[in-house]
Amino acid sequence: MTENNITPLTPAVKDPQRKIGKVDERFYIVGVGASAGGLDAIKQLLSRVPANFPHSFVVIQHLSPDYKSLMTEILGRETQHKVVEVEDNMRVEPHHIYVIPPGANIVIQGTEGDVDERAVIQDTEASITEAEVEGLRFSLVSPQPRPALNLPVDIFFLSLAEAVGERAIGVVLSGTGSDGSRGLRSIKDREGLVIAQEPATCGFDGMPRQAIGTGLVDQVLQPDDIVEEIARFIELRNHGISDVDEMFVGAQDTFRLILETVSKQAEIDFALYKEPTLKRRIARRMGFLGLSKIRDYLDYLGEHPGEVELLYREFLVGVTNFFRDLHVWQAMETRVLKRLFEEGDTTAPLRVWSVGCSTGEEAYTLAMLLQKFRDDHKIERDFRVYATDVNENSVNTAKQGIYPDHTLEEIPLKYREAGYVTHHPGTFAIAPKIRAQIVFAVHDITLDPPYTRTDLIVCRNLLIYLSPDVQAKVMVNFSMSLRMDGYLLLGAAETPGTDGVRFDFFMGKERIYKNKRVAQSGVGRGKLTAQLPALGMLPRARRMLSAGHTFQDDLSSLFQFSLEASQTSVCIVDPTATLLKTFGNMQSILQIPESGFSTNIFELCDDRLRSSVALVMRGAEDKTTAQAADMRLIEEDQVRTVSISGRKIMWEGHTSAIALFIRQTLQSLPKVDVEIDREQPREETRAYIQHLEGEVRSLQEMLGVTAQDLGASNEELQTANEELIAANEELQANNEETQSINEELHTVNTENIERIAELEQVNADVDNLLETAALGILLLDNDMCIRRFSAGVTRYLDLKHSDVGRPLESFATSLLPEAVSLLVDDASLARDQGEETERELRRRDGGFVQTRVRRFTRQRGESDGVVITLLDITDSKLLEQEARRQSEILASVLESEEAGYWDWNIPDEQLYISRRFVELLGFAAGELAPKPEAWFALIHDEDRSRFHEAFDVHVRSRGQVPFSVEVRYLTKDGGVIWVKSRGQVTDWSVDHRPLRMIGVHQNVTDLREREDDIQKRANEIRRFAFISAHDLKQPLNTVESSIEALLEELPDTLDADAQELVEFLTQGTRRLKGRVDAILDYARLQDRTLEFEPCELTGLAEASVTDLKHLVSEAEAEVQIEPLPAALCAPELISRVLQNLLSNALKYRDPARPCRITIAPFTAPDGKVGVRVDDTGIGIAAKDRGSVFELFTRLHVESEIEGSGLGLAMCEKIISMHGGTIEVTDTETGGASFRFTLSAT
Repeated sequence: MTENNITPLTPAVKDPQRKIGKVDERFYIVGVGASAGGLDAIKQLLSRVPANFPHSFVVIQHLSPDYKSLMTEILGRETQHKVVEVEDNMRVEPHHIYVIPPGANIVIQGTEGDVDERAVIQDTEASITEAEVEGLRFSLVSPQPRPALNLPVDIFFLSLAEAVGERAIGVVLSGTGSDGSRGLRSIKDREGLVIAQEPATCGFDGMPRQAIGTGLVDQVLQPDDIVEEIARFIELRNHGISDVDEMFVGAQDTFRLILETVSKQAEIDFALYKEPTLKRRIARRMGFLGLSKIRDYLDYLGEHPGEVELLYREFLVGVTNFFRDLHVWQAMETRVLKRLFEEGDTTAPLRVWSVGCSTGEEAYTLAMLLQKFRDDHKIERDFRVYATDVNENSVNTAKQGIYPDHTLEEIPLKYREAGYVTHHPGTFAIAPKIRAQIVFAVHDITLDPPYTRTDLIVCRNLLIYLSPDVQAKVMVNFSMSLRMDGYLLLGAAETPGTDGVRFDFFMGKERIYKNKRVAQSGVGRGKLTAQLPALGMLPRARRMLSAGHTFQDDLSSLFQFSLEASQTSVCIVDPTATLLKTFGNMQSILQIPESGFSTNIFELCDDRLRSSVALVMRGAEDKTTAQAADMRLIEEDQVRTVSISGRKIMWEGHTSAIALFIRQTLQSLPKVDVEIDREQPREETRAYIQHLEGEVRSLQEMLGVTAQDLGASNEELQTANEELIAANEELQANNEETQSINEELHTVNTENIERIAELEQVNADVDNLLETAALGILLLDNDMCIRRFSAGVTRYLDLKHSDVGRPLESFATSLLPEAVSLLVDDASLARDQGEETERELRRRDGGFVQTRVRRFTRQRGESDGVVITLLDITDSKLLEQEARRQSEILASVLESEEAGYWDWNIPDEQLYISRRFVELLGFAAGELAPKPEAWFALIHDEDRSRFHEAFDVHVRSRGQVPFSVEVRYLTKDGGVIWVKSRGQVTDWSVDHRPLRMIGVHQNVTDLREREDDIQKRANEIRRFAFISAHDLKQPLNTVESSIEALLEELPDTLDADAQELVEFLTQGTRRLKGRVDAILDYARLQDRTLEFEPCELTGLAEASVTDLKHLVSEAEAEVQIEPLPAALCAPELISRVLQNLLSNALKYRDPARPCRITIAPFTAPDGKVGVRVDDTGIGIAAKDRGSVFELFTRLHVESEIEGSGLGLAMCEKIISMHGGTIEVTDTETGGASFRFTLSAT
């Protein structure tokens, strides 16, 4: 490294084995660059990212390599996206926030910046396949060591643009310096989106302002608005922009107004540019703003002056590189350069004009190409490159001659090794000897005069933006500018045209032409009359001319005539001596310089008048007016007398200007022949000559001494200047290093401030917790002295805040003395051995205190004292004692039963069976293993499956179906007893598996014997009733048949009384037969075994209504069925219940109002399924509701409504067999509402 912190350029070599992965088109990648003050902006930006935002962000923040970054933790609280710190070879995935790690730069694997030796893939073929399949990955590259300048944002932006192209988005937030402004160009070149933070909202606005100054930024926004704009841009990109031509149909006038607006502010006539190109650029800006109508955009331009600037820069976006189209420059080197140096005026420097130089890469390419050719061929002839562009920002960038590292590989190796560039870490600079060969200037080729006597003009890819007529005008100017046989280099898609200008092909493929015609104009100090109108419209001071002749033109002509008549000329200059306007004949005053083009009055005026002009201008500036009179200029055979006066005036576009009035007169010198006697000069003349010769010698000696002094002084000044330059470069390098360190420290400081705020919040929370918690918390240091305590500790120790730092043993306490000793011993044990202790201590008042003592450690595991917690458990101890007593009572009660109780831990297969049940089976304590297998083995073989089935039904219903089963158990001596087991699963897992079940056993052997006896008698009664009913049906059938036969044989012989008697007998027989059938159905129901299955109750209800549709139709009833839940039931029996309830609702309808029946669900307790059947009938009185479900209960005489008195009893029996209940209430309309419950599926 040199003393100026500049090292010779050593370009990095890209690893050829790295390949860029396949771009995932599901998401965009947003690069966010920031430095000092950027953390708050990043937080604001990420807090606006919606949860469903699929795109990913890569945060490039200047971080100090010497400190651990908290960035990931801080940003993770601001967004729902996953926030991760980038690691080498990490996949780039959607919906992520990636954060740069300290001490490293990020690039996309396989791009130009991926040059770190740490990440080398050995298998090239495998890496290609893997990259194509897996997509993009990150690479971490090491930054240059300090004091080198690191530009991580530029490095990543360039890599991102290369990897994903138009799917790249660059955002520059708060920070100092210019990091990011160079990388944005790569994103912009690939049609990506570029956003900068509004400088007014930045903590440090250096980076955003530098980015905005490039003219590449699409939007300048506050951080809160950036995500919304990104989403809108992506939506626009995905759905496309409307057809540009269609957008401008019928809007040509509006289009021209837009051009005038932009041209007026930019002082560039964009009407000369190609319309399609301008329209596409306007449409792009409209797309960013969400505007679809061109008139709306014109209004927007009027309301937002900043948009005019953005559109102007959009028009002038330039794409340029070093040695772009290398084969063209190689052709120039081999075929053109030798001719250039040998042709033309070889005594004057070679003059090269680079038109549209943009940010200078092409101009520096030319200078390096020419200089290398001179050096290699030892050519003495010098050269100058005049580089011009209409964009002032681009020209300013070009003048700096500093470019990012990644563009270095565009320069061929031989030019780098020749020392034409110098390397700064992260950037490189053009060497001074190359920079000195170039003159940069703002110049508009469509309006400004061309440079003269040029040998080569390079104008590549500029003409394509101009309209054909303007192209022709420019080519005329190029022909006038070039010498005869001068060379013209154009872009690949450009030609010189044929409008009056003849350029011959020299190398057609490379678009190199020779000028075969020169415009007829004076050379050297030619007349300026034709050029003066152009001088009045110089760059940055040009006014748009109006078409048509006006009276102002007449006044101007009259003023011009008056000036010429009085032999007076006027020129207007600004305070910087720039010529703004001329009036009158200035041809003898102003002259074109021999090289270049200038608007400076001192470079244009006669050398002999410069001092007078300067004096007049200075005097006019100080005193408003000034004058220099009667200056005599001898020119061959005449004397020109010039008088100059100046006046300070106001001038359009300038706060002040100076008007120089120049009056001149000419006098001819008389031609007199003087005869001189050379042999005899007069004595006086000889003496005078000797005197003059002495004076001349004296002056020569003085001039010699002065020249020596000036030479010495000049050498000293040059030495001092070189030292100052070196010192300035060193200071600049130190300043950059200091700035970089300052940015890193600012980021660290911001993170620390954030962490301090969090710690303050945590500390406040801890204080509030300690003050309000009932739990006593006591912190002791390693000396067993009090460090901190909560308010709950004061219940046990007499502490105040002033007691912090005192030993624990020195305080009065409510604990017993031996309890305090135990507490101190536990604290010492925890401090010394790290053993955690928990015990119960007694208070003096008899209460209980639970204490826990453990070592207090820091993050590194170092012991830093002891933490003691004290909890008053007096109430819980009393409750525990009471619970123990109640448990003993309950156990005594349960043991007093004929069996006992059991507790089953299902996952661990542990079973507790009470002592009473074990004894009942004839076993001694401990003789039965506490396992469920031992329990199940004692169940009778014929009953074991029924036991397990009841358990399975209980589990499948998740406890809705009770576990209740009677089985036989085998005693130890081989006997058999009947036991009824009832239980409930009390604990369930998250996936609904049973964990614990508790239940009771009851010896029901005697009860079972009595039930068997009762069942036997009931069976006999049912058999008797069944036989009796069957026996009754036979004579009833006979009676019914006899009546029918009698009616058939004697239909017309019976009188009215006989007919009434027969009808009475028929109805009585039918009712008696129906009752007998009902008795038989009820009897059969007693012997039925039910099989439950999941049923859709809605379908059963609809089927029941269909079965009774004739009764529904006769009653003109309206039946409404609401969606019913599924239930575990026997569908045939539940259908019978629904039919019974529907039939009753139809039979007991109220004739005074319409019959409406509603079948709907209701919320039942205990997880059951509830169904209600409501009607608008006559209802059931409250006193009768308790007996309606009893056998043979009728609330109406048979003469009113027929019925057997068994229907509701059968419904109650069916529902009870399902484990449910049935009841009847009244409805709001006075009808009946029958409600029954079933088990849920």
